[in-house]
Parts: sequence; C-alpha cells; structure tokens
Amino acid sequence: MPDYTSLDINTSDYVYMPSEDTELAAGLLNEYLASSDSRDISVLDMGTGTGAIGITAAMNDKVSTVVLADKDGNALALAKKNVLSNIHKLRAKCDFVATDLFSGIDKSKKFDMITFNPPYLPAYGEKSPLEGTWNGGRTGTEVTTAFLEDAVKYLTDKGAVLIVMSSFADEKIIHAHAGRLGLVECMRKTRHIFFEDIDAVVFAKE
Repeated sequence: MPDYTSLDINTSDYVYMPSEDTELAAGLLNEYLASSDSRDISVLDMGTGTGAIGITAAMNDKVSTVVLADKDGNALALAKKNVLSNIHKLRAKCDFVATDLFSGIDKSKKFDMITFNPPYLPAYGEKSPLEGTWNGGRTGTEVTTAFLEDAVKYLTDKGAVLIVMSSFADEKIIHAHAGRLGLVECMRKTRHIFFEDIDAVVFAKE
C-alpha cells in the first residue's frame, strides 16, 4: 500500500500545508482503494493544495488517472512541482486543472473517486492569507455541501466521494445533504486533535 509519509512534499507559506487531516484523508483513501475490486480507477482531487492526496492516489496500482484541481495558481504550481518530485513513485497519469470547485471541470468527465479536504471550520472574525483553506462558511458546512451538490454529477455509476469534516461543524447538515443526493456513508476514519475530532468519510452512491 502506498505510504503517504514517504512522499517528498514541497510546501509554501501561501498554500495549505499537509497536516493531520491530510494524513487522515490519505490513509482512508488507501483503505478504500484496497477494498475496491476495480482497476483503472479515475480520481479527481479537488482543492489539491500541495497535491499530497492526489499524489497518494497516483501511487496506487489500481489508479490510472488523477486530475489535481485547485482555484489557486500558487497551489497548482506547487502540486506540479510535487508530482515531479515524486514521479518515480507514481503509477497513474496526472493532469492539472485550474477551477473553482467544478466550474472548470469538463461536464463530460466522470470519476470513480472524488476527494476533497475542504475548508471545514465555521467562519470567525480573524483574517489571514490562508483563510480560504479553512473558512467553510457560517456553519463550516457551506463549501462542503456546495461541493457535494455538483460532485454527484461527475461520479461514475459506482463512484464515491471522500471528504474531511470537523466536529466544530454540524455533521448532520452534511449527512442530510448527502442523503438527498443519494450518497451514503460507507467508510470513516477519525482522529482526535486537541479539542476537535477530524473525520475523513467516504460517501458512495446508493
């Protein structure tokens, strides 16, 4: 199984640095891929940042293509650099797309797995250059629910999404929205960090 910790990841002050939530999501992605009977799996890594989760997918023998997508040009440049830094470990073809959520994704494309480590914290007053990487709106769920709304349109018949959630946000909102879209939780990993639980969750089509 590909090991996230073996990646050579360059970082930047202007791009979200891989942290416990990144490692949690990458670990669940590996578990999901290991449990799948499919091969030639296509992956879209939305909000790729440094590319750590997308590169983890590309290291897996079952994955054939990975699209690393982000609205931030700094992030995409860094993700490309990190793909090249790990190119000898990769098994899948990697493409890059500049897009704000799905606005720049070809509507004809379908993916077997779409990953997203979204901004998942409720908004508060403090401003920072990286606010867009953590500010999930008033309840911390707005970006995630907007993502899910479009993500289902880009999934294959047996496709799934992997997202990260925080106990500081209202998980019931996300589950209710996923349910309305025909998505059900099928896998989860949780990590407790200080006063917060971080969950990586896979939702699959019913």
